[in-house]
Amino acid sequence: MNSFRRFANSLRALLTFFTTLPLGMVSVKSAAESFYLIPLVGAVEGLIIGFALYLMMLVIEQQLLVASLYMLLHVLLTGGIHLDGYADYADVIGSHKTGLEALKVLKDPRKGVFAVTYVALNIVISIASMSTQLKRFTSLGRALASMYMVYLSSAESMFILAAIGMSEPYEGLSRMFSSNAKKLRSIVMNIVIAMLLLIPLTLYCNTLSIAMVVAVTIAIPFLVVLDAHKRLGFVNGDVLGFCYEVTRVVNLVILNAVRGL
Repeated sequence: MNSFRRFANSLRALLTFFTTLPLGMVSVKSAAESFYLIPLVGAVEGLIIGFALYLMMLVIEQQLLVASLYMLLHVLLTGGIHLDGYADYADVIGSHKTGLEALKVLKDPRKGVFAVTYVALNIVISIASMSTQLKRFTSLGRALASMYMVYLSSAESMFILAAIGMSEPYEGLSRMFSSNAKKLRSIVMNIVIAMLLLIPLTLYCNTLSIAMVVAVTIAIPFLVVLDAHKRLGFVNGDVLGFCYEVTRVVNLVILNAVRGL
């Protein structure tokens, strides 16, 4: 019973930090120590989004409208924290600066033209991909499986990035998450949880779809870490958010490219 209570509290801490679900207040330290559970957060996000989209499909005839509302759901559930980090790092990419100059761009609260452009592309591709994906939501199970896979992958990509990337050289929020992600116990626990969470997908998704999403989940963090190390020299929360959003969008595109989900 005590073990289950600790597990529940750990998951609640992560859900509170990474989503807007009203689960009470927890410390950032508790969330960071539970970071290895992040695939479960992605799974919960995906199930909520999938269920909401399926319900909307039952009452709204226009798929484009439902696809547009999907982005609203995404922002409402995540609080827009990943999209905000995505926009901040997009400005760094667009500035072509490195080192301290890149860090100044990253910490500038104003959003530049590259942030606006990248976010616009994110939204357009998300809506276009979801508009097509909705045609495959022929049952609640398929809707849940599709979004479960996308968000599980996106959340897991952040853990991989935090585990392989250099921690930020200052006392930022992501430093605690990154430090915990590098611990051997956290890595082993994370891999076991992620693999177990993939099992239900075999009921609705073909092997090719699962394999491609797994490949994306692994490949994108490695590509992002190479870019972040070149520009900043480290990985922080904004880079993690960028990785999450890129993984999510790429997965949406891939699921539309693979026949039979």
